[in-house]
Amino acid sequence: MTPQVSSPYRKKPIGHRFSLFRTLLLGIVVISLIATPTGAQETPISEPLTEAQALHLAGDHPGFEAYWAAFQANADAETRIAQALPNPDFRWTREQLFSDPTETEDTLTIEQRLLTSGQRRLNVEAARADALATGEEIRVERASHRHQVRISFFELLYRQEVITAYRNAAVDLERAIESYRQRVEAGESSRYELERLRLERAEYEAITGEETAAIYQIRGELAAHLGDDGLSDETLSVQGELLPREIPDDDAIREALAVHPELIASDHRIDSQTLRSQAARRIWIPDLLIHAGLKRGRGGGERHLGWEAGVAVALPIFYRGDGEVSQADARHDAEVAWRGLLEDRAATRAMAQARSARRYLAITDEYEVEGLERARHLFALAEQSYLAGEMSLLEFIDAHSGLIAAELRYLELAATTRAELINLQKLLETGDTFEGE
Repeated sequence: MTPQVSSPYRKKPIGHRFSLFRTLLLGIVVISLIATPTGAQETPISEPLTEAQALHLAGDHPGFEAYWAAFQANADAETRIAQALPNPDFRWTREQLFSDPTETEDTLTIEQRLLTSGQRRLNVEAARADALATGEEIRVERASHRHQVRISFFELLYRQEVITAYRNAAVDLERAIESYRQRVEAGESSRYELERLRLERAEYEAITGEETAAIYQIRGELAAHLGDDGLSDETLSVQGELLPREIPDDDAIREALAVHPELIASDHRIDSQTLRSQAARRIWIPDLLIHAGLKRGRGGGERHLGWEAGVAVALPIFYRGDGEVSQADARHDAEVAWRGLLEDRAATRAMAQARSARRYLAITDEYEVEGLERARHLFALAEQSYLAGEMSLLEFIDAHSGLIAAELRYLELAATTRAELINLQKLLETGDTFEGE
């Protein structure tokens, strides 16, 4: 039976923490990408891409950059809103008696609220903390984007290696076919075995064709992450090591987790709710409302000019800010609890993921020696014995099938190990301090 190909890569949905604003912006980004002129695309890259090059291209994706920049701008705008001073009110009033229409009084006043409670300063600081939290959440989104790029990159690399394995298998059979053809022409062997070898070679060539056709979809998916439609054609290929050289140790994991953007974002949210709670408690220090103006009166054939001024304060009698204080305290407590859960869960998951990745790396290294190398040695012996007439056709084909099965098994183990590392990178990556291997 011809060995089958399977891939360890599986797509998983990414959680989103942004509001409806995110959905609207995504629509704008998609429309902008569709409307991008063809002439603006760069020249397709014909050289194989490395992982670092793919991540660099993905990081420069104009659509995603505009998308994230809009979120940050929205958060920064909240800070500017909190910084704004209240506008003054201009008022004109006229007073006139029905009993004497000639007697009137006009008043022109300007009214301004003086922010003496300190709530504005605290709310501005809270808005700044929220903006910093949004920046960290964007870093999480960037890491998720890099995660998807790595998945597509190594899926493509894995499929390229599978195609190479089948092509090499066809070459091995072609070598045996050529040698056996000469023996058939010399009348030393039967034509049946020659045709049987050709049939086996045709099977591998068909599988190679199927894999080559299926690889276009993977190329297109990777090109979509990189942001260049020109990369989706036949020139897109990748290069690198499918099997990672090493897995980050526990110390590196702890260092990465200590500066993880999700935890930093949660810290900023905690600061924000603390400041908002302090601001809500400042209702006991009411703001002053001052007004001043000119008065002009007319009556009895005379005109009168004057001025007026006044001060007003809101008395915290009926509403004392209890609701806002309780709300801010509840949000603060929820964020503190959430951060604790995040920290504990992140450490547990990362350590478990690292142990799994290390185990797969050890299994793959062991199989390369005990399985793949042995299969190659057995096939070399079988090929030599078969060409010397010391082995039957079925034994030779069995040895050859064993070799391709061992190569595919090794590639699957290597791809699984890489997938485990990619998942670990997603758990640890901060974008600035952790870049994988």
